[in-house]
Amino acid sequence: MNGKIFDEIKRYNKKSIFKIKYRKVNNGFSLYLEIRRKGIRQSVNLNNLVISGQVTKLSIDKAILTNAHTIQRFYDEKFNESGNLDFTADVKKKDDDFFAYIESIIAKQKHNTAKSWKNTLSHLKKYTGKQQLKFSDIDKMFCKRFVEYLKKKVSNNSAYTYLSKLKQALYEAVDDEIIDKNPAQRISVKRTTTNREFLTLEELEKVNNTDCHDKHLKNAFIFSCYTGLRFVDISKLTFSNIHQDDLMFTQTKTNEPLKIKLHENALAIISRQKKIIGKHTGLLFDLSSYEVCRRRFNKFIQKVKLDKKITFHCGRHTFATLCITYEIDLYTVKELLGQKDIRHTQIYAKIINKKRDEAIDKLPII
Repeated sequence: MNGKIFDEIKRYNKKSIFKIKYRKVNNGFSLYLEIRRKGIRQSVNLNNLVISGQVTKLSIDKAILTNAHTIQRFYDEKFNESGNLDFTADVKKKDDDFFAYIESIIAKQKHNTAKSWKNTLSHLKKYTGKQQLKFSDIDKMFCKRFVEYLKKKVSNNSAYTYLSKLKQALYEAVDDEIIDKNPAQRISVKRTTTNREFLTLEELEKVNNTDCHDKHLKNAFIFSCYTGLRFVDISKLTFSNIHQDDLMFTQTKTNEPLKIKLHENALAIISRQKKIIGKHTGLLFDLSSYEVCRRRFNKFIQKVKLDKKITFHCGRHTFATLCITYEIDLYTVKELLGQKDIRHTQIYAKIINKKRDEAIDKLPII
C-alpha cells in the first residue's frame, strides 16, 4: 500500500465512527467501512471501490478515496442522528460520486484502453464544470445534452466512443445495484466512415528514397508498410521477436499472439537496424514517445511531398491495401493484421474497389 494513501486513510479515520478499511484483491485493495460498537464489528461494502495502492496511480487512488470519505461522512451523520445502525441497509447509493466510479473503472484498464476512459471522464468534468457528480444527477436529458456537447467539441467518431464509455459505466452501475436502469440506453451517435489513406508502391519508394533525420523512425514506418504493425507494437519489438524469416510477438491492443512471415523488404529493414544499432539483443527500433515521433514523422512526410495526409498508422493501411491489390484473400489479410472481425478487413477491399473505379473514370474519351 502506498504510504501517502495510507496516511490519507488515517487522516479520514481520525474523527470518524466508521473507519475506512481495505482488503487485498487481485487488482489492488478493495475499500469498505467498519464500525465496532459494544464488542460487535459491522462492515459496509463501498460499491466495489478499489484502489491500486501504486505510486504511479496516486491521483486516481486519491479520487476514489475521496468518494469513500464522502460515504464515510454520510454514515457518520446518519449514525449520530439515529444512534443505531438500522439505516445502513437503506442508504441510497445514488448519492455516490460518478466520477470516482469511473476512476475505479480506469484503475482496472490496461494502458491501451485507459486513454478513451480518461478522455470520457475529462469531457464529463468539462461539460458539468464540477469535480463531483452524483448518480442521481444523471438522467436521460443529462446524457442527451452531453452528446450535444461532444458533437461540438470532438469528431463524430470520438463522440461515439465517449458515449459508449458513458453507457458502459452506467451499465456497470446497474449491475452494482447503484442505479435501477441506464438513462443513456436508447441514446446513440452514428459512426462515420473515415478516409483511410495509404501509399502506392511508387509513393512508398519515394518515402524510402527521402532522407530522414530519424533513421529509426523512417525504417519503423517502412517496416509497418510490410508487416501491418501498429506503432505501439513496433516500438516494443526486440531482435528476439525475429525467428529466421518470421516475426512472432503479442499484439498490445488484443493481447493475442501473432506470427507473420517477413517480406524481403522487411528483412532488409532488420539488416539496416543491425548496422545502425550494432547490437542484436535489445529493441529493434530506438523510438521516442509517440507524440515526439508523430511530430517528427509529420515533418518527414512534408519533405517527401505527397499529395495526401499520411500518418504513421497509414503504414498499416498500406500493408492491407497492398495485400488485397496483389490478390491475397480477405481472410488471410484479416489474420495477418490480427483482426477479429472480417468487417474491419472488408473496408480495405472497398477502398481498393473505389480506387479502381476512379482509375477507370480517368481514361480518355475517344
